[in-house]
Amino acid sequence: MVNRRGFIGKRAFLEPVSVLKITLMKPIILSVLLLGTCLLAFANPVVPTGLESRPLANKMGLVLNEYGLIWEEGPFTSWHVLVASSEARLAAGVGDLWDSGPRQGMEEGGMVRYRGQALSAGMSAWWKVRVFDAKEQASSWSQPSVLKVSSAAANERRGRRGGGSQGKLDFVDGRIGQALRFTGAGVRVWASDYEQLRSRDATTIAAWIRPEKLGDEWQTIYRKEDGADRRLLALGADGGPWGLWSGFNIGGKYLEFGVPCDRDKIGDGKWHHVAVTYDGRHLRTYLDGQKIGEKAQRGALGGNGSAPAFFGSSAGKEVFEGAIDEVEVHGVALSNQQVASLAGGSRGESFPRPAGYWRFNGSVDNEIVGEVRLPKNQVDLVGGTLISRMDKYGYFEHAATVSWPHHDISFRNLGWAADDVFGTARSEFGSAHNTRSWQPPKNQRGFGFEKLRAQLAETDPATIIVGYGAEAAFADTDE
Repeated sequence: MVNRRGFIGKRAFLEPVSVLKITLMKPIILSVLLLGTCLLAFANPVVPTGLESRPLANKMGLVLNEYGLIWEEGPFTSWHVLVASSEARLAAGVGDLWDSGPRQGMEEGGMVRYRGQALSAGMSAWWKVRVFDAKEQASSWSQPSVLKVSSAAANERRGRRGGGSQGKLDFVDGRIGQALRFTGAGVRVWASDYEQLRSRDATTIAAWIRPEKLGDEWQTIYRKEDGADRRLLALGADGGPWGLWSGFNIGGKYLEFGVPCDRDKIGDGKWHHVAVTYDGRHLRTYLDGQKIGEKAQRGALGGNGSAPAFFGSSAGKEVFEGAIDEVEVHGVALSNQQVASLAGGSRGESFPRPAGYWRFNGSVDNEIVGEVRLPKNQVDLVGGTLISRMDKYGYFEHAATVSWPHHDISFRNLGWAADDVFGTARSEFGSAHNTRSWQPPKNQRGFGFEKLRAQLAETDPATIIVGYGAEAAFADTDE
């Protein structure tokens, strides 16, 4: 449209220009959309984040340190995990513990089970993961994550020794900290048996005592009643002079050694240190750090039995009247100087570690933690004919070994044809009194069951698989 002055009007000018711009922009917009679509089509999968490792319980009760690997899920069809023994190896792309390679599928909960080399308690491992899409395009590797294997299994190597008490305990001020006061009111205190309390080459038994009543009857300080192999430390008069007595089996013969003491001195209401040592040649008795008696006696100490060690009584009898503190048992014979150090309330850095140490500071616990054997990855199979015949095929052993190929798992078949839970069938094995039948002899009832218990104790399994019952269907019948 032209006005009177010959200029193009505003409206007439804009309309064709707008059409032109739109016409020119259409290919540009379409090109951008196509380019974006292509970029999206060729984009790599999202890099995994939020890596986490979780311990898994073994369904067979074995100690295998199994872990599940988890990361934040994105759209992917397969994954690739590297696990290395060091961060440097992982950075170099070396999965010396496990290189899964590209794999598909995950377990319930979006977890990948670690299936590499066996992981030991307390160790650390480094891992990373990448994922693939449907076109096998790989994402970048994730940031590394540390898998710290639980040290609980390692800590189990050291455990609190057993023991206990009966009756109301009376803790009083002791020579060091607190002490345990015995009054003869039905209180029993004991420690469970273990081998170090029955050393055969040498020993020391020591304690602080504060007697309140001293008669001729025996008052037990420490007593482990293993029959002829008993060990004791006590005050009293046993058909001899009143004093400090000890008892041991030496060279296959039980003997007691008493040393006269000043009854008034020990009963003065103060704390006194008492000790007895044996080094394979001499018994020595000490009072307040000074040697007061010695007896030559050669031989090994008797070390059989499994009776608990009692403090302040002999299983409730021969009760000590007073307080006892800082009881310790050694597997060596302390020297004169070392006993004097104990009586002086000190011990150097090189002082022998006790086999047992009871401080009675508000508890009757043994202060010496013990070496506890970790359960082996041993599987025992126990039962009748079904279990017995499994050793001919090995299907179960094969399946378990394939499931955990990098672990040392052993198996022992203790099945016995036609056996029952009482070990009736296996009672014929090894019995010199029973050669014609597998019914237990009159004087050997329970022989088969004890045989089974001994076999289990020998193999020390972590897991026992039991398969009884088929033979029980024919019990009390003519078949």
